[in-house]
Amino acid sequence: MSATAQRSADAVRVWPEDLLKRSNFLLCKLSTVAKRELVEQLAAQDLELPHHRLPHLAVLSCLADSGPACQKDIAERLRIDGSDMVAVLDDLEHAGYVTRVRDPRDRRRHAVSITSTGRRARRRLDHRVDRADDALFAPLTTTERELFHRLLRRVLAHHDPRVPPELP
Repeated sequence: MSATAQRSADAVRVWPEDLLKRSNFLLCKLSTVAKRELVEQLAAQDLELPHHRLPHLAVLSCLADSGPACQKDIAERLRIDGSDMVAVLDDLEHAGYVTRVRDPRDRRRHAVSITSTGRRARRRLDHRVDRADDALFAPLTTTERELFHRLLRRVLAHHDPRVPPELP
């Protein structure tokens, strides 16, 4: 291959500099890498779920954080479509990670609780999330990771009222 052809081939493999100078573009590309790494780590965990998706982790974390809740409230809090929430809860219930019971005060509602098996599964998933973070942020020092996290949280808190500002 000639030198000119090689330079041309190399140029095709590199993102245009106009895009690389834009934080939005970089964040979108990093988001894709982060999601892929996280999904791979969750799939590597030996759980009794037909598939390992982020909503499963989100629901377990939500219940562990806030305690029992009706499935509609969980769906609203996590911004998961109601029909998708039913499928996620079916998976989690079948695996023994959550229980659903009819609310005696309102038979249309289901109260969802995390089980002790679900708490153990969430802890295992948390270790996998830590591994995904370690792989994603490998080029950063611990101090840089902490700063990056604080900055991301501040920007997200500005745009999403579900994210409280970080405490000092």
